[in-house]
Amino acid sequence: MLDEEGFLLDIYKYIDEISKRNYSRVVIEFSEGVYSRAIEFYRSLKERIRDIDIILNDNPRYGSCDIDINFYLQLNPDIIIHIGHNPYPYYSRVINKLGLRVHYIPYYIKIDDEGLKWIKDVVSVNDKLKIGLAASIQYLPSLYKVYRQLNRNSTSLIKLPGLPHGQIIGCLSRALYRYTRNLDKIYFIGGGKFHALGLALYSGKPTFLLDIHRKNILSLETEVRKFKSLVMWNIYRAMDSKVFGVIAGKSGLQNMVGRVNTIKNLLDRHGKKYVTLYLDRFDENILDRHRDLDAFIAGSCPRIAIDDITRVKKPILNLEQLLILFGYKKFEEVYPNG
Repeated sequence: MLDEEGFLLDIYKYIDEISKRNYSRVVIEFSEGVYSRAIEFYRSLKERIRDIDIILNDNPRYGSCDIDINFYLQLNPDIIIHIGHNPYPYYSRVINKLGLRVHYIPYYIKIDDEGLKWIKDVVSVNDKLKIGLAASIQYLPSLYKVYRQLNRNSTSLIKLPGLPHGQIIGCLSRALYRYTRNLDKIYFIGGGKFHALGLALYSGKPTFLLDIHRKNILSLETEVRKFKSLVMWNIYRAMDSKVFGVIAGKSGLQNMVGRVNTIKNLLDRHGKKYVTLYLDRFDENILDRHRDLDAFIAGSCPRIAIDDITRVKKPILNLEQLLILFGYKKFEEVYPNG
């Protein structure tokens, strides 16, 4: 059940605040999950604020890291309204230094009492184990309701730096293992595999997706085995590669200059040639046209080298996998077994 009332109140409340300020230009952007309602919300804004230039960024954003900075620096809006996510950890400082202001309005999904009881019953069976709970931002309020009803001695909310208790984002790293190593099992509340797969891969713990929409419990064990095998195979395929394409994004934290430079330095150190490819959006068709490149390194979103691994004909790695390729890390260090 969607928590429409609370969500719309947040939007309309902020719209009322905007109408009282001396703004001339406002940009509104949407996460991919809310994008289908972009026109509806845009019209609501126009009806309530008639004297302000309101611009709809018609490219859905894949995370709060995916703010279209270059476009906004040219556009120079008074405020950017990002609907769907909460702020990315520590990223607001970067945006503020550039003179941009972003207001985030998360899109929460409310789970009804029957759904909350189902989650509680599933988790409570494991009272003798140390259980970690997590969710994406959309389900956090419901996660907190369930957590208050559970045994605190055996159950905890996974806490990552810079994020609210229990929240998981897609671009996880090996640091996750440090915060989950004392757990026996992890339950993720959500409606898709993306976040749950990241939890399972980087924690090494038995991870289960509680699909609240279907009332289904899904073990990620098979998915983890599949993706570990694919990653290992991709690393093996990249061993003889001589020329790499280093993928750099253009928007927000997809443009990770430091990470891209680290990748280039590693390739230089090992006598590899490379070409830096700046992409607005990941597109396997563009990559597949580069016949002179043997493999690719994702310097933008690290999940490209996991979720999109089968979409690209040639090997595609991220920085962590490149470190495995060159012998700086062991496979089990990046993808632990528990």
